[in-house]
Amino acid sequence: MRAIATMAMMAATATAAADPLMDMLGDDEGGICYERVYDAAHLAKNPDQRTHSILMSLVKDPKSLSAIARLTFGDAEGVVHAIGECAWDARAALDDGKLIISTFRPGPGLNCLARASPAWASRDEVQEGGAFLVDMRDEKSMTIHTEGEIAAWLMLHRDNPAGFYPLGPDDRIFRVFRVASNKCGELVEQFRWDYN
Repeated sequence: MRAIATMAMMAATATAAADPLMDMLGDDEGGICYERVYDAAHLAKNPDQRTHSILMSLVKDPKSLSAIARLTFGDAEGVVHAIGECAWDARAALDDGKLIISTFRPGPGLNCLARASPAWASRDEVQEGGAFLVDMRDEKSMTIHTEGEIAAWLMLHRDNPAGFYPLGPDDRIFRVFRVASNKCGELVEQFRWDYN
């Protein structure tokens, strides 16, 4: 619960200082969308990589200075969906001076926290589902850094708590590229942040 409280405090106490994430999101309700589909040649060169595709949507949260993040991971067995919140931080990746994820060099980026709880859970019942960090290289690409697992659902609904999707050593860093926001349309419309 401490990380969720930290995220909420970080978003609530953001000042008028530059926030590239909020600038990128603007007032677009569809948010921004990033994708990576790994071709057969890449997967052949990286046989221990399990992930075949990844889709990421970032949509402005109207209740805070943060974004709702939705991720879809695809592998040979199908897809899973994760949801959480991200906030821009000039010194992302640090918690009490310690690295959250070792592959991310501290600096500007997004601190993100996935949720493991069903959509009907109250704010006090929200369960953490793993941290992930996003390096905002430019408006055309971002790099997602993950831990060893992330809370995820097999379907685009959160009626029950999430399971945990394992990410192997070759499935921890994903460079994704900007695509049209409608590519994430179904994910945004059907994978609800909160039902109420």
